[in-house]
Amino acid sequence: MTEFHHKIGNIGCSLGYGAMKFAREYEATLQHEQYPQHWIQSSISYRQLKKCIRNIQLELRELGLDSDGIKELLHPNTSGDAADGKYSAFASAAPETGSYPKLTFIVQIDDGELVDATLSPRTKDTLRKFVGRDSTDKEVTALARLQTHDVDGSLGQKLPQMSQETAIPGNPQKPKLIRVEVPLKHNNEFFEKLQYGLSGLNNLYDQEKTALSRDIEDLGHIVSRVAIPSRHVQQSDLYAWRAIFELYLECNIFFSTSEKESFSRSPEEAQKQLQLFSIRLNALQKANKFHKKESYVALQRFLLVNANLLRNLKFQQLNMRAAGKILKSKLDVEVFSPQTMAKYMCAQLSNEVLAIVPQLNDYLCPVCFSISYKPIRLRCRHVFCIRCMVVMQRSKQTHCPLCRGDVVMQADSGNLDPALMNFLKTFFPVEVKQKQKENERSAGVDRYGTEYEKCTLM
Repeated sequence: MTEFHHKIGNIGCSLGYGAMKFAREYEATLQHEQYPQHWIQSSISYRQLKKCIRNIQLELRELGLDSDGIKELLHPNTSGDAADGKYSAFASAAPETGSYPKLTFIVQIDDGELVDATLSPRTKDTLRKFVGRDSTDKEVTALARLQTHDVDGSLGQKLPQMSQETAIPGNPQKPKLIRVEVPLKHNNEFFEKLQYGLSGLNNLYDQEKTALSRDIEDLGHIVSRVAIPSRHVQQSDLYAWRAIFELYLECNIFFSTSEKESFSRSPEEAQKQLQLFSIRLNALQKANKFHKKESYVALQRFLLVNANLLRNLKFQQLNMRAAGKILKSKLDVEVFSPQTMAKYMCAQLSNEVLAIVPQLNDYLCPVCFSISYKPIRLRCRHVFCIRCMVVMQRSKQTHCPLCRGDVVMQADSGNLDPALMNFLKTFFPVEVKQKQKENERSAGVDRYGTEYEKCTLM
């Protein structure tokens, strides 16, 4: 559990109008987005946590400790009386079961008097009562759990370092140190509710990630059936799905992957990109209709997966914002980050769905920028189409255009990659036929000259 001393300086902060405004906005957003009921039940209990903070404020004020005084004690200035080390405080770690966190004060006293002049009169009076002065006072009697201890001059490693060499005026001997422990009951309630809320979010995160992962896996099976060409099926929706996935990659819905900049999009930006993809998809569908009814079902599931992912990201961001406002700082928990889920789900979507339909850009010859058919794989492992390889060898170009390795003149028929050639014929039949025609035309020009293009069969 988070240690109390990390947040004690912020607990006494005023709630103000902004906190109440966010509370209304937070609850309205949960309802407006129509999140499932079990999502809402797992969300951060913002109002309850704010109520706990108000209770802590009241508890501290009853002890005569205001927020400014606590901050000064935990983060003292390096000049003035606050640097004398005569009065110090620190917060204990989060409580074990059955105990409460506490503020621990190290008070340096002489003849029963507090010697530090930087404290407010009310706080000094309260501490006098805590260490045993005026023990009949009602405030002291009410704090039955309060404990005071004489502290050894060394203080031990668990206590803050204090200056003990400075003699108190009128008392040249070593000053007497008293440790005062002030239990904070409502702080325990705050951390219990916060931990419960974060645990609920963590469980929901795991459940939704599993559900999305399963939906993506099922979607991959459907796309495989309708998009991958088969000898037993005359028509497939390969080219329709390729156009859809190409558009999807262009829209960069959840991540920007441009050469100039690469970053994760916020849920608001992702929503705009998803809307753009939907608009362009409608226009695309008019020109590329499916042959199979199952493809329409798969497309709806593909859109639903993206919509569910976006809704998860928006819910996570809303709860991260609520927790950040509660703690007055950014909640740096990687597992709850919307970007973490986006990265995981998008990676699975790319590997199990988008990869089913290969894109032409991944199989272009780096010389002519058309499909690498027939593919010649050089000893350096780079691939070129056979036509470009012939041209390079005829022009005595000995070095690979990509890595400059001296491998071009070594290539022969043994460098033809038959597995890749069959792959290209299967997934790019239109482009392969077009490339074959271009190669035949180029070969005719090489043999018969430019007049070959003018020849026609009667």
